Amino acid sequence: MKGNHHFYRGGLLAHLHGSTKMALNMVKEVKNFVNLDLIIFGASLHDIGKIYTYHEWKEERELKSPITEHAKMLQHSYLGMKLISKKFEQYEKLDPSIKEQALHILASHIEISEGGLIKPTTVEAKIIRFAERADCMLSNYLMNRNM
Repeated sequence: MKGNHHFYRGGLLAHLHGSTKMALNMVKEVKNFVNLDLIIFGASLHDIGKIYTYHEWKEERELKSPITEHAKMLQHSYLGMKLISKKFEQYEKLDPSIKEQALHILASHIEISEGGLIKPTTVEAKIIRFAERADCMLSNYLMNRNM
């Protein structure tokens, strides 16, 4: 099974790091109009559901075993929301509005046709989608250029 952006051992971490750097650079001009905590949360955790989607790695860009059946039914956006929702239960004092906005970022970080659940409606969610897309596109370009 071939993958796409950041499809190599350690690629998820590289993508989350790259997306976070992209998002932080994007907010430099509008930092007074966004919740920086939500930006950092969303950029660093938007793909956390992917920890449930793949099994073991082979070499280069292939897997020993394909995507899990669980992940075929429930895309990584949903799986990430489920994981984070469970974690949020431990933080009773966290503002419910912040929890909702954080989950909205996870739900909307990719197009619906790619496994996203909804369209982004907050500025933070839109920034995360742009940063995620930019990091993916840059990774694909650099990987294909070097092949």
